[in-house]
Amino acid sequence: MKTRFQVLDADYVLIDSKPTIRLFGRTDENKSITVFYDKFLPYFYVLPAEGKTTELKEYIKKKFKKLVVKMETTEKFLSIGYQEKPTKVLKITLNDPSKTPSIRDDLRTTRLVKDIYEADILFRYRFMTDHGIFGMRWYEVDGEGTRTNTAKTEKTILAKSFKEIKKEENMKFKYLSVDIETLSSEGGMPNENKDPIILISLFFYPSFKDKNSLVLAAKPIKKFEKDIMGFPSEKEMLSEFIKIIDRFDPDLICGYNISNFDLPYIEARLKKNNIPRTIGRCKQKNMRCSKFANRERVTIPGRIIVDVYSMVKEATRKFGLFKGLKRFGLGDVSKAVLGEGKVDVAHSEINGFWADNGEKLKKLLRYSRKDAELPLRVLMKKMMLDKFIEVCKVTGIVLQDALDSGETSRIENLLLREFNKRNFIIPCRPTNEEVSRRQKERRTKGLKGAFVLKPEVGFHDNCVVYLDFKSMYPSILINLNICPTTLLLDGEGIEHQTTPFGSKFVSPKVRRGIVPEILKYLIETRDKVKKEMKRARSPERKNYLYAKQYALKTVANAFYGYSGYIRARFYMLDIASGITSTGRDMIKKTRSI
Repeated sequence: MKTRFQVLDADYVLIDSKPTIRLFGRTDENKSITVFYDKFLPYFYVLPAEGKTTELKEYIKKKFKKLVVKMETTEKFLSIGYQEKPTKVLKITLNDPSKTPSIRDDLRTTRLVKDIYEADILFRYRFMTDHGIFGMRWYEVDGEGTRTNTAKTEKTILAKSFKEIKKEENMKFKYLSVDIETLSSEGGMPNENKDPIILISLFFYPSFKDKNSLVLAAKPIKKFEKDIMGFPSEKEMLSEFIKIIDRFDPDLICGYNISNFDLPYIEARLKKNNIPRTIGRCKQKNMRCSKFANRERVTIPGRIIVDVYSMVKEATRKFGLFKGLKRFGLGDVSKAVLGEGKVDVAHSEINGFWADNGEKLKKLLRYSRKDAELPLRVLMKKMMLDKFIEVCKVTGIVLQDALDSGETSRIENLLLREFNKRNFIIPCRPTNEEVSRRQKERRTKGLKGAFVLKPEVGFHDNCVVYLDFKSMYPSILINLNICPTTLLLDGEGIEHQTTPFGSKFVSPKVRRGIVPEILKYLIETRDKVKKEMKRARSPERKNYLYAKQYALKTVANAFYGYSGYIRARFYMLDIASGITSTGRDMIKKTRSI
């Protein structure tokens, strides 16, 4: 049986003690689907210390006998420095992805290991990389339908093989926008341990059972408006909320500040009421809220969380989408985008409005319903997801990571794929000790940034020339063949180019760098897309092509910042300073023209 689907999310579960990949998405028939694959195991690479290969194998056999499935010697190019020949490394295959970190950390403490590679790649990305699967691209899966209690989708397939399908249009997403209201026993911010949720408002697209919206209330209630459901308690209301999500089966759950307030609060109240937190597309994994870079990150298997508040701030900071807005409250944003604002209810009034059973309660219900409706309308009107979808198609990450993670995860996922294609292995993320070493090196040798010329103040009535560097830093990387794989660590007899900083990179005639090849592809593809955009007639196609060229541009430009990020896998001062010193030199030479 062959089925076409678009990859939305991915994870893995252990089924009969065997790791099984799950790809979540939607078919071209608009059915939600979970694709299982159970013939793949986690692995990583170890470079043994000189003369210690046999001893290392014996150590691993003895200590990790129940976890290691196979050890084999293979030849790979290492990630840093120009090499003419590959190096013999040990490939270690395990039976459980969750055990990789503990084995890796143990091996690091021995004198038998010189270095370890790719031992921190998430299992889903290890699988997706090896099988050429990218987030938000379409695939034809060959497999058999299977019955399982590990997924809550309309279709479930056990896959045999995957084939990419070239298709521009995206799945018809099912959206659910959520807003909650709570009591506040102390008059300030509600306390999730004490203060119950009193209202859960839902806004559906497309409609659900002929309803565009629904308000759930934690008390029996008169039906002032249609589509209001009252319950005897918060617990029964929350139970119905879970059932509605399962029945509607949304691909995306959105809201305004939903990741920092609504969903963490819902999770806490579900725990408090002893209700399973399985609002994703599987029965084994609960929703998970965790702190990530000073904000909450919410993970729900098989569904994407879209915090419209975070997206509005990011869109304003990066490309001025909401330029001119002084405040980013839902009322301000919706007024600017939709021409309409919120229902006016102050936070301090909620307790009193909830205690009322007349007009005040009626207004509170309208207020909550509107707060669920507006974020989704803003999201769709501004087509804010399009650029993130295209970033997934370029770099391979899943949509949730495109929304939540920074440039580093995008770049490193792309590098993993391109390095592995060429028989190179990539390093693990740096340890704290390695980061400290890099910081010390940077303080000692220095990493100078941009060079800014001071303008000559006054009126210039002579010739004024405007010069613009097209993709300046990507162009430097391409022209000087700057890449971890071309960095010349020693040897003067090889044809090379030297940066003003003194770092040396072999000529493209000797070896073309992987990073320059990636950048060349991104820039050339973007140029083609921009030409196609000029010829496009329909607004829909123009919008699609604009998002695509934007994704290509941002990924290409991110390589420069990545090269100087001290926690990057591929950070090297010789590379970072080589790029910036060349940029400064070009500007100085341009000044002298």
